[in-house]
Amino acid sequence: MKNIHKNICLVAISLLGHSAFAQKNVSEQVNVVRSYKPILAEALRINTNPEIKTDMVQIAPLTYQTLIFGLDSLTKTSAITAEKMKSESITKIYPVYLRMAGGNYASSLVDLYWNNLRSKDLQTGFAYNHRAASNSDVANMQNSTNDLSTWVKKMNTSNTLTAALNYNRAVNHFYGYDHKSFDYNKDTTRQQYDVISLQTSLVSNIQNTAKLKYDVFFNAYSLNDAYTVKENRMITGGNFSYDVYDFKVGLDASQSESNAITSKNNLMEFSPSVSLKEGNGALTIGLISFIESGNQSSFHAYPNVKYSYDWKPASLVAYAGINGKMHKNALNNFAIENPFIGNVAIENSNEKLNLYVGARGSIGTKTAYLLNANLKQTENDAYFVVDNSDMRKYTIIYDGKNASSFHLSAEVTHQSNSKLRLFGKLGIHSYQTDTIREAYHKPTYEINAGATYAIADKFRLQMDLLSFSSMKTTDYQLGGIQSIAGGTDLNLSIDYKYSKIISVFTQFNNILNYQRARYLYYNSYGFQAMLGLSFNF
Repeated sequence: MKNIHKNICLVAISLLGHSAFAQKNVSEQVNVVRSYKPILAEALRINTNPEIKTDMVQIAPLTYQTLIFGLDSLTKTSAITAEKMKSESITKIYPVYLRMAGGNYASSLVDLYWNNLRSKDLQTGFAYNHRAASNSDVANMQNSTNDLSTWVKKMNTSNTLTAALNYNRAVNHFYGYDHKSFDYNKDTTRQQYDVISLQTSLVSNIQNTAKLKYDVFFNAYSLNDAYTVKENRMITGGNFSYDVYDFKVGLDASQSESNAITSKNNLMEFSPSVSLKEGNGALTIGLISFIESGNQSSFHAYPNVKYSYDWKPASLVAYAGINGKMHKNALNNFAIENPFIGNVAIENSNEKLNLYVGARGSIGTKTAYLLNANLKQTENDAYFVVDNSDMRKYTIIYDGKNASSFHLSAEVTHQSNSKLRLFGKLGIHSYQTDTIREAYHKPTYEINAGATYAIADKFRLQMDLLSFSSMKTTDYQLGGIQSIAGGTDLNLSIDYKYSKIISVFTQFNNILNYQRARYLYYNSYGFQAMLGLSFNF
């Protein structure tokens, strides 16, 4: 190592000596042929790391005293007992209701009802209704009706079965003649209808649309009158629905006999449809078809389209549609509408087209309304006219193929509270006949209005008003076409509830003494007053 240091020192001394010698020639030019290469010297680094010095703080333990307060009281508390519900007594019901009354014109009224008491799955009952009047200034004006009915209704979770057996007897007299020119005794003017009927139905109680719902029925009756006229009729069929599909099928078969002439009249119906819903709208599209057989044979088909929209903000349902159908005419239906008919020919009426539009809804929570308009094209409409063979009786004539009619109806009901209820109905009709001169015995307007009011749960008042326009009819005495005057019929009834089982009531019918002639020379009774009692036991 010493030799190395010596050599280094010798080299340094020799270089210094050479350099000193070179300073002697200062004018000598020196050329640098080496490229410049800058070199940055390394910076000095501080290799020490910062340190955080923490001082430990000693916290003295916290000491405190607990303060104890005591409450001295002489009050003694007792256990709270559970509140018991008041026993709600079940309203007592009575199996029998009887109502009887009598009045001028030797009029009488009886209503008797019997029902079984409360049952979850069975209802049985019996009813008897009687109306009669036997005294009048007009000869042979006596009339009476007696109706008997018994029924049973069996219910379970799947369906409800109902069956009823009825007997109806109606007695009238042909008093619509000129009493100054003719004098008939009571026996020769007497007419009596006896009808025995059976009604049955089986209805499903399932509300699930994914299952089959059904309503099947079987009805039949037999009619006889005082002139050996007979009619037997059987009606059966059903309505079926599954999901959005509906299907209606039915058979209406009847046979009537008058003056030893037998006629048959049968209608069979097949009517499928589908109902679609989207949002607040509902659309029904289907087909209505009838096969007519018996004395006449034909096939009829009609469209069945209906659209309804539920406008919930206004509590309004508007609807419109188009359809048609066959109307089955029968002697029993004619006799109910006009008990003064004689021999009639039975034919069906064809409602070829029915265009309708309407709306139903409510105003607030107390008022409900219904508006409806119909435009119909019809064929073979039935009208009552005087029977030329017996001027006291009426028969049926049928209009042609190109008749039409327009009907507008409006109904409103207002229930202001539990005591007061108001209702009203207006009907406007217009007829365009084809082969007959007038739409006989058809009013152009009808008004039905009324109100019921209860006072202190003791009194119940009811008022009804019926108003009719004039009607056209044929006159066998004066000839040609005559008018039957219109008018207004006002009725009032007052019920007083003496106790839970006894009530007293009075009725005032035809207060305005409007002796309405529904048919020419067949005026109704004038002012009538009745007083009666009702019982529950």
